[in-house]
Amino acid sequence: MPPRISNPLDASKIDVAILCGGLGTRLKNVINDRPKSMAEINGTPFLDLLIDHIAKFGFKHFILCTGHMGETIENRYAGKKPAINIEISREIQPLGTGGALKNGSQLITSNPFLVVNGDSFCAVDLKIWQGV
Repeated sequence: MPPRISNPLDASKIDVAILCGGLGTRLKNVINDRPKSMAEINGTPFLDLLIDHIAKFGFKHFILCTGHMGETIENRYAGKKPAINIEISREIQPLGTGGALKNGSQLITSNPFLVVNGDSFCAVDLKIWQGV
């Protein structure tokens, strides 16, 4: 059993930055018409699966840090998920992990905030943040 947090956090007030701007060079032979975070799993973009998983723990504000082929992500998420707030931070030139996060920092208003990679899935129970 995880330790209880003495000061539980409200997930709805914690921003989630998703890094989804990479070039996807290792996947270019498989998907070259979209960013790797938009690779389909049984007909659903991976990024949908990731956002839905995190949102089920009560997180409501997502910042998608896009770059390469970012317009694909922007077109997909512009006003599409009304139960949550999705904002886009697009880098014009590749900035790397830290640069992408710094580029999106004006949209991150919570302290702490959660950062995840847009091409990785870890089935982590995010309720631990809430102390339950």
